[in-house]
Amino acid sequence: MRQTSSYRMVRNYQKQPGSCYGNYSAKNLQKALEDVKAKRLTVSAASRTYNVPRTTLQDKMQRIHSKSSGGQTVFSALEEESFKQNLPTLASYGFPLTTFDLRLITKSYVPQFCNKAALSIYVY
Repeated sequence: MRQTSSYRMVRNYQKQPGSCYGNYSAKNLQKALEDVKAKRLTVSAASRTYNVPRTTLQDKMQRIHSKSSGGQTVFSALEEESFKQNLPTLASYGFPLTTFDLRLITKSYVPQFCNKAALSIYVY
């Protein structure tokens, strides 16, 4: 017999009062990093002064977690814009592309040094 859990997924998550995760501005983070780099403040002092978590400052100073959150892009913004601009041109010349065609073209465009295993999931 399968037992059901009394826990349920929350449909509309609300942040807990008193939680300080991500509770600082980018401006304060930047000021704190500048003061630490210029050696005007220690990491701990900058953390207290600008209300930014100490570990966040340490990670930024050591360049840990420097990538943006979420999946990382394969193409640069310029390359993606190029694809976006050229699709209507191809369609006007009589070569409309399906999403599968676009995936095949972009996969053939990727340089050889990219991770092929990661790209294979997008094509099939």
